[in-house]
Amino acid sequence: MVEEVAQRPSRDPLPTAADVDRAAALLEPVIDPTPLQRASRLSDLTGLDVWLKREDLTPVRSYKARGAYTVLAGLTDEQRARGVTCASAGNHAQGVAFACARAGVR
Repeated sequence: MVEEVAQRPSRDPLPTAADVDRAAALLEPVIDPTPLQRASRLSDLTGLDVWLKREDLTPVRSYKARGAYTVLAGLTDEQRARGVTCASAGNHAQGVAFACARAGVR
């Protein structure tokens, strides 16, 4: 399952429903689901039913750890042994660091 998520063909940039289901199953034991919260004020202002996905409630305060973990989980043993390098001034690096810690990658 991990290999299927990480090795999805790159020629089609849009994930399929099956890709999303596999990634969700992979992430379930690693990152708690985040709630949806109705944005009452925005809903009132726009006349629409506006909901916010509270990714700020994850350990790194963003969705970045989900994608990072999905990719890292698909690394080969050799790639894991070599480790990964990430440079970022923002939450991408925090997501990669969190994912590395959870996936056992240096």
